[in-house]
Amino acid sequence: MTREELGTTVQELYTLTHEIKTNLKEKYEWKSNDARFTMFNKIINSLEPVTINFFLLDKYLVKKDWWLENAFYVPDDKDMEGKILQYEYYIGIGLVQNFTYCIESSLRVISREVQPESCNNGTSEFKSIYSSLLKKAELQKHEVLFDLFRNIRNSMHNNAIYFHKSNQDQVIVYRKKEYKFEIGKPCHFATTKLAISLVAEIIVALLDFVESNFIKEFTFIKEEWVSSEVESYCKKHNE
Repeated sequence: MTREELGTTVQELYTLTHEIKTNLKEKYEWKSNDARFTMFNKIINSLEPVTINFFLLDKYLVKKDWWLENAFYVPDDKDMEGKILQYEYYIGIGLVQNFTYCIESSLRVISREVQPESCNNGTSEFKSIYSSLLKKAELQKHEVLFDLFRNIRNSMHNNAIYFHKSNQDQVIVYRKKEYKFEIGKPCHFATTKLAISLVAEIIVALLDFVESNFIKEFTFIKEEWVSSEVESYCKKHNE
């Protein structure tokens, strides 16, 4: 998948998530600050800067003229390609970290509402949260997807080097492909391309989750969403 195709894929995910939110609003009488809505709103917000970054990458950074006009030094072709790859990798890091924040914060809110007796009232480690929720929603089939994404995210905290408190390697098999997380070794498979493909699948899994019989029947799952407060603040001070 080329860089242009990666950017196009993210744009399609952005559109898809908008459509999901619109369809949910039409089907259910959930309030706008319901966690089942805010989760997708946050995902939309996290995807928007990624689309912008890919646009900037494809429009400017791949062109030598841009470096000649704007950079504090002009790299040779090999060095320029290295910097482009580095920028692409940081786009992936930002996507993974922000996307994790979006879903983890909402799933913790949902957990506290629908299963307050479990997972220390939504404060347990993230794996316990999504594992318990998926089980109650009868969607255990998605758990390995969340496991893979969580391990990649945690590795990125250590410059893509895998560590775990158990000090043991871990192998995750997803879609018949083996991903080996070895203690103290880099996860070379943790590419921006893989991150985008996993995000796409998790968005679909989250739709399955919020529409599951267990979750959709709750009248209201309130989530305080900081973004709305920031928007109100900006609007007030720009008047």
